Amino acid sequence: MSNSDDSPVGRRDTSPDTAGNRSVLLIRASHLAAELARIRQRGIGGLDSKSHNQNAVTCPKSTLLAEEYCHIRRFQLHGRDALIGRLIWDTVMEFGQRGNEREAELLRHLFFGVQEEPPSLRPVGSPGGLLRDTRKRYGPAEEQRFANFRRDIFERFSAFVIAFVQELLDVDQRANTLSSTPTIVGADFWPVGKPKSLTGIWHSHYTYTSSSRPGQVFESEHYMVLKQTENVIVAESIANKERSDVRLLLQVDGAIATGSWSEQTSGTGYYRGAIYHGAIQMVVDPRGRRLRGKWLGFDTEFNVNIGDWTLAWLTGEVNKATQADYVDKV
Repeated sequence: MSNSDDSPVGRRDTSPDTAGNRSVLLIRASHLAAELARIRQRGIGGLDSKSHNQNAVTCPKSTLLAEEYCHIRRFQLHGRDALIGRLIWDTVMEFGQRGNEREAELLRHLFFGVQEEPPSLRPVGSPGGLLRDTRKRYGPAEEQRFANFRRDIFERFSAFVIAFVQELLDVDQRANTLSSTPTIVGADFWPVGKPKSLTGIWHSHYTYTSSSRPGQVFESEHYMVLKQTENVIVAESIANKERSDVRLLLQVDGAIATGSWSEQTSGTGYYRGAIYHGAIQMVVDPRGRRLRGKWLGFDTEFNVNIGDWTLAWLTGEVNKATQADYVDKV
């Protein structure tokens, strides 16, 4: 597997032969951040504008991500401005909901101005005016410091966008596979297609090995908030002491939960903030209080590894006060 962003990344192909291989993970966050900076400078709504002294904005990575995202969401949009505008608006909102409220506010003002629900997803004001207004609101006031501050946020936001779109792709591809696979009957404790709600706070524990530290088995623990809507589970970790961040997207079919995982490792730990991802399948116990299964994923040397993963139910309450009780407990 190549990590190079120069690898050919084609336009979306959803034919049966390629649907299982769709990925945006070859895109580097630094390259996407550079594209977002160019988009910000031109302004959404003017990406394809041409004149005697400017060409259309070159942003192939952003276009690919926007096409994939709008396809998954079933948005009927046309043109790069509409596609990329929708991608940026929605992912900025999601970025804020996942604990990055101030950064999301800054990004929203930079790209769209003060609108709360922009009907056209186009900015109110010129790019230069939005930049000046955002600097006044969020500082730092000194221009170069603000440029560095903005660049750091763009990098982190770009990494989030790539991981978020890939999560949606994984769930979409799994859903397509399930819809074309005969239903397996026999889970007599839960009717197939009507799973018991697994919403709640769970204790997560998985094991893994390290190619650079052979002969050792390591463990990782998190408390996670699981939220189930129909047959889809979205799980996000609660802040832990090492500040690693784990997410799960699962499709429940009877007593089987199948999907994907991703983890942004601790910025101060052994893996220095690296992002990993892979597949996961778990069996739900009859009482809906434990999930046990296996994860599959690559390592730093691009070997595919496998390990145990267990989730144990703690409470059905997921409000902010209850979540706060589990912050930094592991």
